[in-house]
Amino acid sequence: MVISLAPLLLPPNPRSSPPPPDPYLRSSPVPKKWRIGASSAAPGVDLKPLETAIAKDWGFFVPYLVGSISLVVLAVGSISPG
Repeated sequence: MVISLAPLLLPPNPRSSPPPPDPYLRSSPVPKKWRIGASSAAPGVDLKPLETAIAKDWGFFVPYLVGSISLVVLAVGSISPG
């Protein structure tokens, strides 16, 4: 049985592959565009008005969503045994 130690002893080739670019060191900012979409299990339901409302007014939708989540947690916690 022969075990080769050459790859472990030789320094890596600096020209083999360049290091990945650091995203924090970019010279020009790259704007990110987010696409908001909604899907429905019912094929006949049109969700375009909902997508439009969410895309225009995040200031309303986010607190509404967070409030709904906390109400669900409160409801589940109040009916749990123990």
